[in-house]
Amino acid sequence: MAKEIKIDIFKLDLEEVGKRSDNPQIFMYKGLDLRNILYAPTEYWKLNLKEHKEICNKAGPKGYGWLVPNTIWGLNIGECANIHDFLFYVGKTIEDKDAADRIFLNNMLRLINLKTKWGFVKYLRIQRASKYYAAVCIKGGPAFWKGKNQI
Repeated sequence: MAKEIKIDIFKLDLEEVGKRSDNPQIFMYKGLDLRNILYAPTEYWKLNLKEHKEICNKAGPKGYGWLVPNTIWGLNIGECANIHDFLFYVGKTIEDKDAADRIFLNNMLRLINLKTKWGFVKYLRIQRASKYYAAVCIKGGPAFWKGKNQI
């Protein structure tokens, strides 16, 4: 039987997603294929555009993302946040939430190290990434558990 995740009205069959071909057009950033840079489960990289839009909304809570910038001192970390959104979507336990938060920080640091040449700017970006990480650790619980405690 296929492993299925159901939240609200959207249903994602992870086995079916795993059989799909890659969608490289979604995961390009300034000529870089983010699949070679950022960590995410294979199922994430195989989402189609509709599923990607349904699950992911970059930084900030769904519907209020405009409150949280998708950039850290000019560096777009939107795809790091999208991976975090996906991990929240498929996660089931507090350990899954903690792992998603750590992966979010790790991906931001990977992107910062790759795209930042100047030491002071790198320092500023790392400090901001640490704040984003602290925010999701402390305030991300309601977003993670939303829709998962339904009877």
